[in-house]
Amino acid sequence: MKIIKRLLYFFGGLILLGALIFFALCTFLCTDKAQQWIFDKGITILSEKLQTKVKADSLAVNPWKGSVTLFGFYLEDKNKYPMLKIDTLHAGISLPHLIAKEVMIDEVSLIGADATLYKAHSDSAANYQFAIDAFKPKKKHSKGNAEGKKGKFEVLLDVDDLDIERLHIKWDVCDKQRRYVGHPKRGHFDANHINAEMSIHADVKSIRKDSFSIKINDS
Repeated sequence: MKIIKRLLYFFGGLILLGALIFFALCTFLCTDKAQQWIFDKGITILSEKLQTKVKADSLAVNPWKGSVTLFGFYLEDKNKYPMLKIDTLHAGISLPHLIAKEVMIDEVSLIGADATLYKAHSDSAANYQFAIDAFKPKKKHSKGNAEGKKGKFEVLLDVDDLDIERLHIKWDVCDKQRRYVGHPKRGHFDANHINAEMSIHADVKSIRKDSFSIKINDS
């Protein structure tokens, strides 16, 4: 019985120690210094991942809920044109993955988004294709590649839930002539030229090499 009690005390002490370390870490992450470091590191990681210009005004981290919120987010496409502006970008982060130096994003919420999307030619890739490619699931790295990436954070996108409020989206296939010009109120739809505002709540089904699949839900 004494051995069992000692074991219980031992494991109880380990659990208490782990809880205290977690509490101390979360408390530290709430400080201005820690959040500024996370902000600078996050912008750098995204810029390296996307290989384009990424900016934001400020960041708020809530370690208790495992979430990060960016304010004034800005992203350029590969041609250095503004592609995405977001007033508020909220992302759910998986804390256990951070221990393994992986930033796993499993939930995304956007408020006040402005997206400018286009194809220069009907047979060319869209200007947002590089972002899909950057976050698509990749094959496991070989041992040599894994050693080369040692010490770096890897950004993983496994979004299940997507909420977009007040999205203004502009889409153009630049080499296609506009149809129904002068008849915007007659119910005509031109898939090559879209200028719309909407709000979306969707379940993300998959992100593949050249596409993504979502299920849009009723509000």
